[in-house]
Amino acid sequence: MKKDLRVIKTDRNIRGSFLRLLKKKNFESITVQNILDEALINRTTFYSHFSSKYELAEKISADLLEKFDEALRIRFESGDNGGDLYDQLDEIGRILREDREDILVMWNVHAENIHLYDDMSSHLEERVAGILRDKNPFQTEHSH
Repeated sequence: MKKDLRVIKTDRNIRGSFLRLLKKKNFESITVQNILDEALINRTTFYSHFSSKYELAEKISADLLEKFDEALRIRFESGDNGGDLYDQLDEIGRILREDREDILVMWNVHAENIHLYDDMSSHLEERVAGILRDKNPFQTEHSH
């Protein structure tokens, strides 16, 4: 089922307002009222999209992690695992540049289910470890 365009726009507005607030204030000090004021919406509208600022932050974090995982998948599962690992990481950075500011502010949000920096780090670590396991760059043809 396709979402109503107004719902999509409101969701984007709430997310954007929250991310703008995070550039000015820490997560703990942001209130739902701050988000309402920034987004120019009423409380009912906010709560029809999110149950709390925590759910909002969790969804933003999950979406950014999903984009990061997709960038990792594209780079590491494309069959083009040749080349320098640093070049591969640089390519992932290029893919994520459009979300750079959002990622950086979300890295500062720490709550029970919100830990984007740690999640991104562990996902990257798993991918790199897998590559090194499968294709040891230090292994020579004769070292079996």
